[in-house]
Amino acid sequence: MVLNLPSLIRWRLNALRRDVKQRLRRWTMPDSQSLALNGILDVTRSKAELVLENALLHQQLIVLQRRVKRPALTWWGTYTRTAITGETDYRLPIQRVRCKACGRTHSLLPDFLHPYRRFVITLLQQVVTLYLIVGLGWRRLMRKLPEDGPAPSTVREWVDSFAYGAGHLLFDYLLRHLLTLAPGIELPGKPPTHLDRIHEQRKRRRLGMAHTFWLMAEQLYAQVKARLPHLRFSVDQLFPFLVHWLQSQSLPPRLFWSSALPTTPTRPF
Repeated sequence: MVLNLPSLIRWRLNALRRDVKQRLRRWTMPDSQSLALNGILDVTRSKAELVLENALLHQQLIVLQRRVKRPALTWWGTYTRTAITGETDYRLPIQRVRCKACGRTHSLLPDFLHPYRRFVITLLQQVVTLYLIVGLGWRRLMRKLPEDGPAPSTVREWVDSFAYGAGHLLFDYLLRHLLTLAPGIELPGKPPTHLDRIHEQRKRRRLGMAHTFWLMAEQLYAQVKARLPHLRFSVDQLFPFLVHWLQSQSLPPRLFWSSALPTTPTRPF
């Protein structure tokens, strides 16, 4: 059955609500195993298995370091969120939950949205692909986007924010994680020559590191795909996969960070 975008969004939201309810029921059940037994069970598993399990968590909220065995979550209202595909704007209800252990509230975002971005994540990935990987200039890139899509200034901000997030904040963390998962893996080489057109040295360096980050992320993606072929993988799911992976590492699930905002971190994770 082929679903149009509104039907697909409704289907994903309903599936997300069902998944959240099931997880909430499991988290609020009494723990039948002691912490010591859980520790023994983890010892019997390899480090790579534990890393892969963390990388594949598809739960849509950040759970900080647990101070209780199972965090008690309660529904905490909803709010309306805009999702723009470039052709149509959608208004989606987003569920909030509150963690009784830490007192924080969390939003359960569907995996086609990126935090603090109104456009869907597939469009964000398309822009970064065309500029950073394919090497298109701004004019040719804009012609590839929907006519009613993002403005040129918005597209430039996306690229700059990805360069700062991937090339500065997240680069070292992904490198360490990949070498832990596959110590003998061959790392990507030099950045492509089309980035030489960038005159500003710091910006060119960050874009080069963001390009390397992208290639390392594909290697991580391939490592997981080879070990778990029954899961659904596709090229356009790289960014949603990375958002899930960041979340499983207790990092903010964001690839795009604007360096102009005072709340943006300055030191790498």
